[in-house]
Amino acid sequence: MKFFATIRNTFHEYRGVIRNFVALAFLQATNLLIPLLLIPLLLQRIGLAQYGVVALAQSTMLYFYVWVDYGFSLSAVKTLSEKHRQKEDLGQLFYEVSLSKMILLILGFGILLVILPLHPTLAHNTKLILGSYIMVVGQALLPIWFFQGVEKMPWATYANFCSKILSVSLIYLWVYRASEAIWVNMILGGSNILIGVIANIYLSKKYQLVFQKRWLKGIPRQLKEGFFYFTSHFSVSLYMHSGIILLGWFVNEQMLGVYSIAEKIALLLRQVLVMFSQAIYTQLCHILTQGYEAMQSFLRKLFFPFCILVGVGCLVCWLGAPLISTLVKLDISEKSLFIQLVRYMAFIPVIVCINIPFYQLLLISDHGKSSTKILSWGALVCILLNVLLIPYFSVLGTALALLVTESMISVLVIIKAKKYFFRG
Repeated sequence: MKFFATIRNTFHEYRGVIRNFVALAFLQATNLLIPLLLIPLLLQRIGLAQYGVVALAQSTMLYFYVWVDYGFSLSAVKTLSEKHRQKEDLGQLFYEVSLSKMILLILGFGILLVILPLHPTLAHNTKLILGSYIMVVGQALLPIWFFQGVEKMPWATYANFCSKILSVSLIYLWVYRASEAIWVNMILGGSNILIGVIANIYLSKKYQLVFQKRWLKGIPRQLKEGFFYFTSHFSVSLYMHSGIILLGWFVNEQMLGVYSIAEKIALLLRQVLVMFSQAIYTQLCHILTQGYEAMQSFLRKLFFPFCILVGVGCLVCWLGAPLISTLVKLDISEKSLFIQLVRYMAFIPVIVCINIPFYQLLLISDHGKSSTKILSWGALVCILLNVLLIPYFSVLGTALALLVTESMISVLVIIKAKKYFFRG
């Protein structure tokens, strides 16, 4: 009885965190599960080689996601949580952030045009890569940051779910052969654009967000406030997704396809951590002002049980790697490599999970630059390890580089946080 009473009290104490986590869980589940469900269909219709190119394009676009988001998912959400949410304040922040994203979107396309000829696989599939930039446009238009800031995450979940269902339906009806692989990412981005436009119209009417020309002057301020968060996010993206980009120089498109599928499985587990991290962010902002005992209580009641659940999930993934290889319908010659990759990556989420509250404490405090430095060094180490290991171990070298990098980052983040927050 005492055990259930503890669970009930914990749920009551952190009900806001849990509610946000559930909404974010559904949001991210649609982002990852639906593309995973598409894998067998796409492998059957466009083949493993073209699927590898599509996945490479998606990984490339992830860098531009971070560029266009520019840390607004944290800086703008933090500003929304601090304001009294008066109509004019909401309108000013909404348009300053939205217009900043549009400027970054245009600049990002120019950057893509510059780097495109420098990568052999990207240059060989120019139309597919350029068409994939529609995904970035769609992501920029989805105002998920605003829904999160005003604590209306269910609405963001509904919008995202509708977008994914629409894109899956169109891919199922439209894409039948390898020559039509160019449409996969364009459909995913186009669905987001449609839902994003509808969501922006809805928010404008619900909160009476009326544009005022003088708010254009606030764009530099938003870029300045988001820069710190952008550098942190970009460093994470650099070491997480640099592997598949570098693989494009060393391996063929079939191997890219095998690695990208294994990476999506690992990202599914890791995305649970992203949801948890976003859900506890506001809570940790308050805990930081309450002292050591409040942080210790949070770790004991909510964080440690979550880590145990993540560990169980990773173990299930490790044991179920052969079954996963059967479900995605790979050839016999590719199954062994795929199983090795999944098992290499299976326990990375546990390593990452351990550092979540420590990393966020650094991020939201005056010591945030320390976390950025650690992530930047991690990105550099990961790239160097990839360059050294891929020629000898192929795709397994990329998985090993990611495992070593995540371990190094977690150790350094925990040491730094203990120095500032847990002395004595």
